[in-house]
Amino acid sequence: MSFDGDIASYTNAGIALIKVPSVVSDTRTNDYAWNKRTGTFYELYPYSRNGEEALNEVSNEMASAWAASVVIDALEMIDASEDENINKATADLAVDKLAVTGFSINGKYAFVSAVFDDRIDVCIPGAAGATGPSPWRYVYRGQEYDWTGTDYTNPKVDSEQVAWGTEVMANSIRHNRVRETELFRHFLTPGHFYEFEDGAYGYGTRLPYDQNDLIATLAPRAIIIENTVNDYNDGCTSDCLGAEIAGSVYRNLGLVSSDLIKYNLRSLKTGDPHGSDTAQRDRSAEYLNYFFFGTAMSEATANYLSTDPFSLNISNNQTESPYDYYWGGYNTITGGTGGVNGRDGWYYYSFPVINPSSGQTSQGGSTPSTSSGSGESGSSASTTAAPVAVPIVTVVPNIPVTAPLANPAPAVAAVTEDEVNEEPAEVTEIENGQAALSDSVEEKTETTEETTKIEEKEAALAAAPEVSETNSSLWIWVVIGIIIVGGAVCAYFYFTSTKEAK
Repeated sequence: MSFDGDIASYTNAGIALIKVPSVVSDTRTNDYAWNKRTGTFYELYPYSRNGEEALNEVSNEMASAWAASVVIDALEMIDASEDENINKATADLAVDKLAVTGFSINGKYAFVSAVFDDRIDVCIPGAAGATGPSPWRYVYRGQEYDWTGTDYTNPKVDSEQVAWGTEVMANSIRHNRVRETELFRHFLTPGHFYEFEDGAYGYGTRLPYDQNDLIATLAPRAIIIENTVNDYNDGCTSDCLGAEIAGSVYRNLGLVSSDLIKYNLRSLKTGDPHGSDTAQRDRSAEYLNYFFFGTAMSEATANYLSTDPFSLNISNNQTESPYDYYWGGYNTITGGTGGVNGRDGWYYYSFPVINPSSGQTSQGGSTPSTSSGSGESGSSASTTAAPVAVPIVTVVPNIPVTAPLANPAPAVAAVTEDEVNEEPAEVTEIENGQAALSDSVEEKTETTEETTKIEEKEAALAAAPEVSETNSSLWIWVVIGIIIVGGAVCAYFYFTSTKEAK
């Protein structure tokens, strides 16, 4: 499904393309910021800026996602039809294998469509940025990049770059009012509405969740981040950051994130870098055939899509990841404290394995094939073979994607007997870890009585100071009483003797 209309790269690859009709108008002038939205959706579902009907307000993104869902409804009705003519015309369509794509504002629509309809298996947002995969909490304006020696250089463009912008919350609210509802405005941080650098930490901190969390809801489905490495105004860096962070959720669900999260960014471009090209779309089309039908990708495409360019050491004289250079980044969003990637944060917590022998984790998913919390963006276990560990080809309608399937789908590609019998190193490590844990539990059991005795002694020692303090207090009052009585006696004899003397 395409919000952009016809795209030859997909049809040339044998992929049927269906246009999603436009149901909204993306008016962006400042004068329009305080007017109502227009388009087919709002004629069907009217609302007002004030009063009770304000509760009916729906953003352009959600309205467009509704349109995509209606298209899928129609496809399913056609597929279920018993009309022979209809069946003959649609015999070659696989309506249970769906992807959605769009560029710029249409990329935002594509992203939100996939988030809210789990019948979409692959999401391909192009230069979507804000309200797309880009976290609001991340401000990269002013970051320095050096693309020298990477696959993203351009002889016509200086390889050393300084990001000139980030589409932050206040900017989007003021200039792109049709894209968020009134509620979104209330999550701005007072006093930091328009600051880019000093107030960067304030952006998005009041949000109950961020866009990277929406990417995570796609699991176990796939996403391809399309952008241009110097399209700074449209989330080139933060789109990839959101995907990197969401990858930890994929891994904790037992999925191979490097098979399902892909990066398809164009090299440096002259002039306005906000655009796409045939080579970029061809790579995405190649992945769709790999994902749905097990068709091997070329080694060049596989490596390209498995590399997040912003995870390379391309900033600060190539000494640290740009994701933590200046403000925001892994440490801010994930709560990390150590290392340039902040991967000790709560987002990268590894859920314990309950029973590795049966391949079940605490979430009910399969045992991870890669170490949870490890960076995967620069490599892939297999560059040309179809995904084996997590061959998710279809998503069953009306079943939450976060719920583990009782009977996972069979592998798309054939697996050799040696591959089946080969025990993953990660499972062995987990079993060794559990054995060590079991030994630790036994040791703790053997020392229970000794620990109890120690605790009793500690309790006795703890009570001793209290007795001592009580006795000390009593003696103090006794001394004070003696002093008072003695003083009174002395005073009596003094006044008596004085009176007799007179």
